Amino acid sequence: MSGGLFRQRALEEDGCMVTAIGAGLVKAMNFDGVSVSLSAEQRRFVEGKSQEGRFRTVNDLFQEALRVFESHDALKTVQLRDLRARNTDSIAAVERVEPVDGRQFVEALLSRLQAAEAPGRKAG
Repeated sequence: MSGGLFRQRALEEDGCMVTAIGAGLVKAMNFDGVSVSLSAEQRRFVEGKSQEGRFRTVNDLFQEALRVFESHDALKTVQLRDLRARNTDSIAAVERVEPVDGRQFVEALLSRLQAAEAPGRKAG
């Protein structure tokens, strides 16, 4: 792209930053002077998507990216809520189980195993 999609000039208009990108103008909200910087790889990605024609403007691309991020964030919220519910259910299930004396359990298990191996007992 000879004009360079990212050859930019900026000016203030109505309290918003207006950036000239190629032949188009994109208005961006001014978040207390915060701006977005892209790596060279990210710029190539954005340029590629723009050249593919999938997005009319860079602004459209970023709006779609924010929609995807919002969906991803909502999914993570649902997954976290589900995990917390399963965790609560698991804790409740454990609390319903009678405690077992470990020593008595092992001794009883050993006794059953020894009885099963006793001489005179037929296998299987």
